[in-house]
Amino acid sequence: MIKQNALTQDSAPLPKKENGLPVEELPFRVILATSLDDLNRVTQIRQQAYGRHLPQFAQSLASPEPADFETDTLVLLALSKQDNAPLVTMRIHTNCNGPLPLEQAANLPAEIRSAALAEAVRFSVMNSHRGGGGLA
Repeated sequence: MIKQNALTQDSAPLPKKENGLPVEELPFRVILATSLDDLNRVTQIRQQAYGRHLPQFAQSLASPEPADFETDTLVLLALSKQDNAPLVTMRIHTNCNGPLPLEQAANLPAEIRSAALAEAVRFSVMNSHRGGGGLA
């Protein structure tokens, strides 16, 4: 009779590999918020996140902002894989067709002014998610 190694009986499954590299499955997926439904979910997250510290400002975030629709802007939305609940959002501005919003308040150093740049704003995280597929 051959004895089985105790480690092989109860150990976790080996990690998936793709092209020889380990692949980690995350409990969420990230999409570009392009539809009005997506942007309404974005505003839901923003209102809750900003409402914790800036309740009056959070009221102004009840609707998508004009910047959410600009051509040099990407709005990212993380959704739970388990129940599709909105978890996290962030808006990214690029300077492809004009200056970044930051440049209204600060002068950028000359050496980077003509470089391709991006600015991340409105990073917002839901306070809690009970679906088990969210962010800890």
